[in-house]
Amino acid sequence: MPPGSDWRRLHPLSPLLRAGRFVVVAAAVLADDVATRLSLDASLAALLLLGALVMGAVAGWWAWSTTGYRVTDEEVELRTGMLFRRHRRLPLARVESVDIARPLVARLFGLAQVRLEAVSDSESEVRLSYLDDATAQGVRTELRARLDRPASAGGATALAPEESAIVRVPTKELVLAMVVGRAVVVWPAVLATVLIVAAAVGPEQGLVLALTMGPVAALLPVVVGLAETERLHGFTLSERGGGLAVSRGLLNELHQVVPIDRIQAVAVVEPPLWRLFGRAKLVVDIAGYRGGNQQDRRHTSVLLPVASRDVVADVLRRVQPGLQLEGLSYVPAPPASCWRAPVRSRGYSVAWSTGHAVMRSGVLQRRTDIVPHAKVQSLRVTEGPWQRALGLATLHLDTAGTQIRAGAPHRRRDEAERLGWASREAAAAAGSRSERGSPS
Repeated sequence: MPPGSDWRRLHPLSPLLRAGRFVVVAAAVLADDVATRLSLDASLAALLLLGALVMGAVAGWWAWSTTGYRVTDEEVELRTGMLFRRHRRLPLARVESVDIARPLVARLFGLAQVRLEAVSDSESEVRLSYLDDATAQGVRTELRARLDRPASAGGATALAPEESAIVRVPTKELVLAMVVGRAVVVWPAVLATVLIVAAAVGPEQGLVLALTMGPVAALLPVVVGLAETERLHGFTLSERGGGLAVSRGLLNELHQVVPIDRIQAVAVVEPPLWRLFGRAKLVVDIAGYRGGNQQDRRHTSVLLPVASRDVVADVLRRVQPGLQLEGLSYVPAPPASCWRAPVRSRGYSVAWSTGHAVMRSGVLQRRTDIVPHAKVQSLRVTEGPWQRALGLATLHLDTAGTQIRAGAPHRRRDEAERLGWASREAAAAAGSRSERGSPS
């Protein structure tokens, strides 16, 4: 650890939390496998286990003593490594969000994890694991104040604004949406599969298959739905300064802030059963957010897991001011598209407004992708052999996000090019307005 009072250490229990699973595995192996195969008595096995724990404690203390972080006006620094040292610098100008996560085991000890997400092609996330809850809150407040400082008058530190709740998703509605919504789709498929197999192999074999595999397949949507409910339990969306604050999680809590100005695209998803009850889900694509695995990115992109259409429209107006989906004139796909996509073509439609490109798709599950013209990085018009024969093409709108792939499939070639030029001109107009509005 470099000298200086500005360097800080993580909580002393951090190595234990990070290596706890390995200690449990070592204890299980020594208690069962080693003692059985080597015919060791209980005292010798306990001695080996104690030695492993001592070595783990020494290694953990060494790792903790060589790990530190520092927050300056320009960057966040993190030093790690026992034998191979690593010094990472994260410029504050690249930081997108500062979130707090509380995994289950860490919550038992009153600890939390600070996650910093930055714009980067790889290793965009920095995690301070772990800090006590008060220190984690203080670090997040300090970082937000430093991030807001350039926007404050005279360079004074901006105070963290209070959060005002916009919507809270009730647990009952969340369970119904996650569990029942999947079950209604999966159970008819399971029943149809059992009937087909029974007709092919005979009623007796089909009955055996239904009794053995049927319950497992029927419970699958329930298990998946409950897992989703655990991650999204207590979902609360609040307004905080220039972003939206999200709090969720039953066992593993997560508190994140979604910066509105970094949202590249928005998707409104309406599953089949949800549409009957006027419910929808809102998903956003944030620039540069690549932290964690694919599952983590999928869950952190959910801005609203389930809500009525009125609530979704209200949140959408906060994310994309001036957008009115119902007031747009949607143009369906041309008749020739039914030869390329006989079923899906009925759900394709597009609408171009002054500030946004809106694309709808889906027959049973309707999806509406919204891309601000100012966020479009590139435009592509592609056409396959079948599309060329039908005079069709697909327009792709590429943004800096990774979760939403927006496009207008199977349009007439001249229409696809016209929509592309319209989006390009709207993006240029938005850029010129932004330059005129920026301070000199």
